[in-house]
Amino acid sequence: MLRARLGQLDLARQDAEQALQTNRRPLIVYQAAGTFALCGDFPRALELLKEALRRDPQLLKLVPTDPDLAPLRKRPDFATFLRSAQLILQ
Repeated sequence: MLRARLGQLDLARQDAEQALQTNRRPLIVYQAAGTFALCGDFPRALELLKEALRRDPQLLKLVPTDPDLAPLRKRPDFATFLRSAQLILQ
C-alpha cells in the first residue's frame, strides 16, 4: 500500500498480488483492494473489496472513510455498490 501512496503503481500491484498469493485473510484482501483503488484498477479493487466484505462483514464499517478507497468512492457506481453491500451484509 505504501508504494501505491508513493506513486510506485507497478510495484504496488506486484506487492498486493504477492501478498494475496500467500494470505487470503479478509483484512489482507481488504488492504489489497485499497492498493488497487489507489492504482486506478477499479475492477480489481471492487472484486477484492467484495471478497473481503463477504468474508468479514465488519470491514464494511471502514469503507466510508478509508482514504485508500477514496478513488473508488468518487465513482458514481460505488454508491450503489455500498448501499447494496450494506443491505446484504447487515
